[in-house]
Amino acid sequence: MAEKVIYELPKQEEDPMRSLDLSRFEKELLREGQWVHPQRKFRLKVTPERMANWIRKFQEMLSSGIKVPVPYGHSYDPKDNAGWLEDLKLAGKSLIGVLNIPRQEDAQRFGTTIKDVSVSINPDFIDGTGKRWGEVIEHIAATLHPVVTGQKNFVALGEDGQEIEILRFSPAPQDAAASAISDKPWGDVDKAQLPRECFLYAGDPEKKSTWKLPVYEGAGEIGEDGLHQRRGPLNRNGVYAAAASMAGAHGVKPDLGDDFQKVARRLVGLYREELKEEPPENLLEAAGLSQAPSEEDNEKEADLQERLIELEAKAAESEVRNYLLQGKITPAMAEGVRRLLLVKSAIPLSAELERLDVAGEVRRILEALPQGAAVQMDEKTTRRFEIPRKDAGMTDERAKALAEENRRLAKID
Repeated sequence: MAEKVIYELPKQEEDPMRSLDLSRFEKELLREGQWVHPQRKFRLKVTPERMANWIRKFQEMLSSGIKVPVPYGHSYDPKDNAGWLEDLKLAGKSLIGVLNIPRQEDAQRFGTTIKDVSVSINPDFIDGTGKRWGEVIEHIAATLHPVVTGQKNFVALGEDGQEIEILRFSPAPQDAAASAISDKPWGDVDKAQLPRECFLYAGDPEKKSTWKLPVYEGAGEIGEDGLHQRRGPLNRNGVYAAAASMAGAHGVKPDLGDDFQKVARRLVGLYREELKEEPPENLLEAAGLSQAPSEEDNEKEADLQERLIELEAKAAESEVRNYLLQGKITPAMAEGVRRLLLVKSAIPLSAELERLDVAGEVRRILEALPQGAAVQMDEKTTRRFEIPRKDAGMTDERAKALAEENRRLAKID
């Protein structure tokens, strides 16, 4: 339970919140698990050992005068910095940070319009002195689209570090009604009377035909424009209907232009923060927030890949044996052919050429060869020499006589 309670009263001449120094927050930064970036697809595996190492490195960096900033988005521009990371600690399976947000205009956004963060991990941080720190937390970015979803919200801390609970009272019954969840059948809600605020998407705020995906009921009297005066409660069945529409339940998905993923994420937020339910998987995919595969799933995938490699290797060996039996390659060529058959593709050096299917090219060449085309080279190229036959008119006796005659002449000389 919180040690302190602050009552925030609506719209008084002097706002008591202005006198409070709500500049320090406790925030869940990461949790154990494996997380996948929706666009870049890189994976981040968070383990207790890894979090402990980040904490140790942070404390050492802090002692060396190196601060960890808290920018809006993953920005390195000083104008975008909102504060600093003061402390890190482990709480169960979560990495918790204490953030110092000195400007009140920034602090008022944390926990209200900004509820999530994204941790930037530098795998090989080098400071200004040239010291190499290894893997560290480089900054904590305030974001609307976190990779680690389902984070706990910012918790305001007092000067003594105790948690502050802020209770807000609504001045009008209509606001209380708007914050409730209605289970009214969605078919009983007249969508033609809903104001723009009841829709998740309004392409043109002044053009009703561009308003799409209603999820709230209307409230108040019907005005001259035929619409309710204000937005009513969130309708649970309206949220379900919007999610089904995003998945193409009627054969076509709503045309939301470049905002499709943004609207899907807003709908995911309604599921989790308002309905307290987990969104359907197809909505998470549309929002780019599909859950990272479990460690067991990754192990199964690795086993399948290993098995596939083994099968491809056996298939290549079988092909090589067939080519040998057909006389299309020699034993000396077998290993090189086997390797080429296992190559998927190669990138050519010329940008004008397409990627080359190496294995396919090798198969086409070998299939085109006739059987027995590659016999041992020495069987085809070895030249045979025959010793010339002796002159038929030259006998051994005559050769001997000629030799004697030569010796006799030599003595006479």
